Amino acid sequence: MRILVDEDLASHDLLELLLSRLGAERVVEPDRGTSDATTWARAQDGGLTILTGNARDFLDLARSTDGHAGLLLVVRFNDPTRDLRAVDIAARVARIDALYPEGVRNLVLIVNGFEPIESGGR
Repeated sequence: MRILVDEDLASHDLLELLLSRLGAERVVEPDRGTSDATTWARAQDGGLTILTGNARDFLDLARSTDGHAGLLLVVRFNDPTRDLRAVDIAARVARIDALYPEGVRNLVLIVNGFEPIESGGR
C-alpha cells in the first residue's frame, strides 16, 4: 500500500514516523494548498491510499468513485485524551498495512479502530 498523507494530517512528526515504519517509497507527502478534489484525483491516478482526518469531503469522493485506491480516516474528537497522536496514527497505519498486504482498494477504514501490534510480540 502506498499512502498519500492529506495536508490536514501531514505534520512533520507523522510523516517521519510513517517513513520510518513504511519506507520512503510508500509514503507520499501532500501537495500543500490544493483542493480535496485535486488530492483525490492525484491519489486515484497514482493508485495511492489517502490518509486523512477530513472525513466529510473524502467520504463523498470515495462514494462517488468505483474502485478507488482506498481511504484511511482518522477520527478526531478535539479532546487530547481521546485524539490519536502522530505516533498512534503511524502505529495503526502500520497495523492496517500488515493486515491488508494486498492494499485497501475500494475500502474506507477508520484508523482509530485498529490496535497496533506491540513490540513485545502480542
